[in-house]
Amino acid sequence: MELQFLIIEPRAQIRGLLKKNFEEQFDAKVLALPSSSEAINILDKGSNFTAIITRNSDGEISLANGILNYLYDHQLSIPLIVIGEFEHALKRYVVVSDKLRIEEVNRVLLKVLNLKKESFKHLKLPNYLSYPIHYFYEMSIAPCDVYIRLNKKNGEEYIKRFNESEEFTKADIKKYEESGLEEFYISKDDNIAFMNALLVQTMIKVQDSKDEKVNEVLSNTFSISTDMMKKLGITPEAKALADTTIGEICQQISKTNQLGILLRRILDDTLSFSYRRSYLISLIAASIMPNMEWGGASKKTEMISKIVMVSFFHDIYLEDDKLLKIMSLEELRAAENSLTTEEKHLIVGHAHKAAFLLQSYPKLPSGVDLIVKQHHGTSNGVGFPEKYSISISPLSILFVVLEEFAHQLLTAKEMNVNLILKKMNEKFSQPAYNKIVIEIQNLIKAPKK
Repeated sequence: MELQFLIIEPRAQIRGLLKKNFEEQFDAKVLALPSSSEAINILDKGSNFTAIITRNSDGEISLANGILNYLYDHQLSIPLIVIGEFEHALKRYVVVSDKLRIEEVNRVLLKVLNLKKESFKHLKLPNYLSYPIHYFYEMSIAPCDVYIRLNKKNGEEYIKRFNESEEFTKADIKKYEESGLEEFYISKDDNIAFMNALLVQTMIKVQDSKDEKVNEVLSNTFSISTDMMKKLGITPEAKALADTTIGEICQQISKTNQLGILLRRILDDTLSFSYRRSYLISLIAASIMPNMEWGGASKKTEMISKIVMVSFFHDIYLEDDKLLKIMSLEELRAAENSLTTEEKHLIVGHAHKAAFLLQSYPKLPSGVDLIVKQHHGTSNGVGFPEKYSISISPLSILFVVLEEFAHQLLTAKEMNVNLILKKMNEKFSQPAYNKIVIEIQNLIKAPKK
């Protein structure tokens, strides 16, 4: 059965996301159009579709209304899925949330078309699936046979390196990495068992880690879960691993009597720049939040949790340190000649892209996606501001200042906190921003306990 889907979505980015999803998940032929008038023109030509997925409206124009009326007038029984709130006397449609959770759309499609998910999963999986070598860092027992791939003249050959139930250490994995190996392979039939074991073994390692080792483990789980989300979307396994990592970071940074120890540990560390900056943002947020006039203790705990989550996801699409270190319009212009067109687009749009990904995160705390979108100071999540504005949310303002401070701590050639704070006072002169700088100053100057 060949599936053909028609998408009607005015926004190009979402249109492209839906199209790619349906092509990959359903092996479907997909036509994606920005307006109902174009869609009706196609339907008028006799094109037949298995299902139509449409946005409810484009501003004042009701897209779903026009399509539903057309289907009724022409006696077409094509299933219609509407994204966003929609009411019509003809109840021949299914509504999904306008937060656009891709998994929800896929689930509804399977249901209305009476299809089995397993049929499509099997079609798109090769015989062997690759996983980056760092996925194995915090595992210790192979849940299935694990292979490496060799490219021979007569084709690819898969050589077993770990037998099912065989024990190994991180040092064993590092030896393969040092030899130039980048990924291991498992049989597609073992994929579920592998993902379950990855989740369980890694979460146990997080919970069992001693204080001096916990950041090393958290850095790995941070990397694995964000990598999984970029490649596979927000799967239950990726979410569980992310939630565990975020929860552990919240526990760590709540130890306010250990601020100096935690700060030195993360500054002196050799872990990834992305993780260290995210951890520093979270740590400073937890340290200054009690002094902010933002509600009671429970409210502050909730806001700290949000900041930790934002710090976890805000740069999820920036993998290269040279991209992570571009923090302003001036720095972007200065680096322009050394960046590819794709890298420029990624830097300019990464905040908006990350916020969009988060909208499909189950039970996402309110406002987290907005802070991610605004974390460089623009309201739409695109580029960097010419001048910092107070039109973004208070928590976004907090994050902008904290990220700048964490960034300066990690990139300073010589550690001179007073000089960093002096520059920040000049950069963030507006009261809404400057009061955060003052709180950081007070924290740094506070007597050691």
